[in-house]
Amino acid sequence: LFLSHSYLNNRNTKFLNNDNSISSNLSLRFRSVEQKSNFRVENLNRISNFRLIYGLALSVPDYTNSTFKRVFLNNPIDINYNSNLTLFTYALFFNSNYRTSDQKLSVNMGMRLDANNFSSSMSNPFNQFSPRFSLSYELFDDFNLNLSAGRYYQLPPLTALGYKRGNQFINKGLKYSGSDQYALGFDYSSINDMKFGVELFYKNNFNGLFSINDSIPLDAKAVEYGAIGDEVISSDLKGRSYGAELYYRWFSSDKFNLISSVTIFRSEFKNSKDLWTPTQWDNRFLLTLSGGYRFGKNYIVGAKFRYAGGAPFTPIDEDKSSLVLAWDASGREYRDFSQYNSKRLGDYKQLDLRVDREFFFKNFAFKLYLDIQNVLNFKYRDDDALMSTGIIVNPNSPIEDQRYQMRRIELESGTILPTIGITFEF
Repeated sequence: LFLSHSYLNNRNTKFLNNDNSISSNLSLRFRSVEQKSNFRVENLNRISNFRLIYGLALSVPDYTNSTFKRVFLNNPIDINYNSNLTLFTYALFFNSNYRTSDQKLSVNMGMRLDANNFSSSMSNPFNQFSPRFSLSYELFDDFNLNLSAGRYYQLPPLTALGYKRGNQFINKGLKYSGSDQYALGFDYSSINDMKFGVELFYKNNFNGLFSINDSIPLDAKAVEYGAIGDEVISSDLKGRSYGAELYYRWFSSDKFNLISSVTIFRSEFKNSKDLWTPTQWDNRFLLTLSGGYRFGKNYIVGAKFRYAGGAPFTPIDEDKSSLVLAWDASGREYRDFSQYNSKRLGDYKQLDLRVDREFFFKNFAFKLYLDIQNVLNFKYRDDDALMSTGIIVNPNSPIEDQRYQMRRIELESGTILPTIGITFEF
């Protein structure tokens, strides 16, 4: 039996030019509470070479929200609403695992049904039926073939479900977001603690959350200021990610360890023109390499290197951002979503080094360490920020045509960061 409760109290307030002396400068006031009580009962049975787990999960999410925010579409619009939403969700799950006596074959099968009382579509658990299957078979000594397939569902965020206009929940047509995931690969483990493997994967995502106003995935707005999801949303987004991952691990007694992985992949969604478009996670190449070596007198030297391909980004719509009415509504630049993720940042890389010295005594031990992050002092250049100077370049024009003089600010991050520390162990 499992029982838990989570609670989140969220507050966010913003004034134009950070000046709260004038009430009309208020552009955002967000007050919300999300809390959820969870109960789960599950049972485990072992029958010969079978291991069975089955059970029931119940949850009661409760969401309250009081929001005022000023947005600019074609004109400034004030959104002001209060919401209170309580859901009842449940899930039935079953999982079985079979392993042969010689440990060469392992098969795992399961299923899950999810439902809640938000809408007629979500209340039918068979709309959220998710089967899973995986298999691992030792083809040769220490050489295993692995494959898996499964369907997974996720409840939309409460901010989207609880969005209201008047007394009506606007997003009653939302569905559980779904993903079909497939993987095929192999791994090899040697007797001297070396292991490497390759995995090919494909994910087909469906019922994703799509912003009607901006025609982009809702997830793409995670970097914006304020709440994400309090707008008109559909469950029409389709996406996919696919690629290959290679990993290598080597542990040589207590002296040496090496862990590395390389992932080559694509992450895309279908836009309103039915074209595959990169998501914000489409770096396409990831590399991680870390290792350590223990020298004499209890000195340990370790290093970690990380590399990622350039992430896509959406260019700024400077024409829209410079409009006085648009800037005063939100106090930030606007992106040109007609060119969504059409640009890419530069590659990212970072090297970290660490040296430890251990001291052992009868009843305790302590460790001194020096950790230096970004040893190469790599500077990562992000997309520019666009700011208003507060100067109206055409003050005699009608208010809807007036524009601020704008300036761009280069954003750059990355510095050498040394840390000295002491660790005690009793």
